[in-house]
Amino acid sequence: MSSQPSPFSSIIAMAKQILESGRTGPKSSKAEAEGTVREIIGAADQAFTEEHKVNYWGFLKATLSEYVRSRGLEERFVVKGSPFNYHGAVGASCSAVMLRKDFYRGEARVEPEMFLEVGMVRDRKGNLSPGVCCGFHYLPSSEGDRSRFVQGVLEDQRTKSMAWALSNDGFLNPSFRSLGRDYHWGMDATLTKVWPEDSITPDIKERVFQALDELLPLFQRIVSLA
Repeated sequence: MSSQPSPFSSIIAMAKQILESGRTGPKSSKAEAEGTVREIIGAADQAFTEEHKVNYWGFLKATLSEYVRSRGLEERFVVKGSPFNYHGAVGASCSAVMLRKDFYRGEARVEPEMFLEVGMVRDRKGNLSPGVCCGFHYLPSSEGDRSRFVQGVLEDQRTKSMAWALSNDGFLNPSFRSLGRDYHWGMDATLTKVWPEDSITPDIKERVFQALDELLPLFQRIVSLA
């Protein structure tokens, strides 16, 4: 077995460097955010790129793109990547997201996503810890629970039941808030699986793909209902 760390472990190491630098948070511009990340992890990113022929967030995008291709989903969904610097801020996690091809552009609206995130991610207690995470969530917006995607779940009992089953089947952060005898699915709905840093094994990509397979029927149904 190779003594080299997995690509995921190498990305987590970069996330730790960023966190330990104390330089996370909003910057004055996108250029400053990019420059800050480059100053902190530039050498590590270069080494990663030389070894894997793609930079760290390109690797995540390629991994999620591989999932999309392997499941024959290229006609319906696209993959976008986000580095440690996002717009004008620096964070300690990076990600790739899977969106419907006709996702709304322009005025912000709630949009469902499947995602793969690496770095400082939420653990079972809701605390930030180093690891790998994948799951389903919505891009937030002022639309809130009025979103057609949120309402589609509330109005379709089959979809609601699928979401509830997943929240009781190994996925963290159940997306239903108890309202009396009923449960509410809202814009802050999220279904995730997390692998802490010390549990990352050579088959981590296969484990991520398996988790995404569990979420895929719900994701496809939600985007079809809208």
